Amino acid sequence: MCTVSWHFSDGKLDLFFNRDESLARLEAEPPVIEQKGSVSTLMPRDPVGGGSWLAANNRGLILALLNNYRHPPRTSPDQTLSRGLLVRRLSALENIAGVRRGLADETLAFYSPFSLLAFEGCRRGPVQWEWDGETLKETWGTDMVESPVSTSSLMPRLVPAFRQYLVRRAVKRAHRHEAASTLLALHRANQPWPAAVAIAMKRRGRATVS
Repeated sequence: MCTVSWHFSDGKLDLFFNRDESLARLEAEPPVIEQKGSVSTLMPRDPVGGGSWLAANNRGLILALLNNYRHPPRTSPDQTLSRGLLVRRLSALENIAGVRRGLADETLAFYSPFSLLAFEGCRRGPVQWEWDGETLKETWGTDMVESPVSTSSLMPRLVPAFRQYLVRRAVKRAHRHEAASTLLALHRANQPWPAAVAIAMKRRGRATVS
């Protein structure tokens, strides 16, 4: 279960990401800068899989990855690669075109289903790739990827739709200069909605951890 939302204003991108995880999982390492050639990337690190879920580099590329619970994994656990490693590898690329080529070169069958968002610069919406275990679908341009994007292992279609409604209603009601602070408040809030489906969620064994 995770939620990412964003807002563009005055040539600036405000991006918010809630990472929801099992409370039995080791705590993530703080963000560090990883250098590959001339590309510097800031990302937190998952000590279990060695990858990340959110990365931003000095070329203006931002990647955000969410698990796709609407589709079951098609590989056995001993053959599955951590989706976070995919983010870590692609984060050293310079633009969305490079990410597209990188995904084409990957053997995606080793990854469980995911949604990957890529932002380039601060003036246009992201490109989204959805991997269902068999097919990679790309969405961008006239199709538009609207904020927020959310996933949930609990009621995987209903809960994300509810969160989208909450975010879009709040941003629509807010003044333009208040959109970023409105999103930040939503990403921190687990009330007045049931905590299990809130954007800052909490239920038995799982919670928003960052």
